[in-house]
Amino acid sequence: MRLLVPVACALFLCGPAAGQQQLKTDLLSLSRSSQSAAERDVALHLAALAERTHEPSRAAVEAFARNLVRALRGQSVQEFQAAQLAAEIDSVFKSAGTSTVGFLAHVEDFQTCLAGFVQDKAAVRNLGGQLAAIGKQVRGPEDTPVDLGPSHDMRRFR
Repeated sequence: MRLLVPVACALFLCGPAAGQQQLKTDLLSLSRSSQSAAERDVALHLAALAERTHEPSRAAVEAFARNLVRALRGQSVQEFQAAQLAAEIDSVFKSAGTSTVGFLAHVEDFQTCLAGFVQDKAAVRNLGGQLAAIGKQVRGPEDTPVDLGPSHDMRRFR
C-alpha cells in the first residue's frame, strides 16, 4: 500500500508530459512515416491529450490531425518548435474551466509558432481555427443563460 501512493502520484504527474512527448515525437518524425500512418498516430496522440470528461469529437480531432500533418509535411520542424506546438495543443485540449483569454492566447501562440516555419498562411489560419473549434468543444457552452423561473419576473425591477 505504501508503494501504491508514490506510483499513483508519479503516473498522475508524468501522464500529461508523456502525451505531449508522444505528440512531439510524431511531429518530428513526419518525414519518416507514410501520410496515413502519421495522420493516425497524430490523431491517437491528440485524443490521448483530452481529459476524459471534456473530450472533443473524434471527427474534429481527425480533421485537425490530417491538416496538421499535411501542413508540416516537408517542413523542417526543430525539436523546440515541435515541443511548443505540442504544449500549446495540449493546453487547448485541457482548457475546460480556464479563462477564455488564456484559451485564446494558447490558440494564438500555436498559430505564431506554426507561422514561423509553415509558408502557407491560409493553412496556418485554418489550423488555428480548427484548434479553436476543438477548444470550444472541450470548454462547452459559455455564457449559458440562467433560467430563474416564473417567480423571478424581471419586469418588476424596471
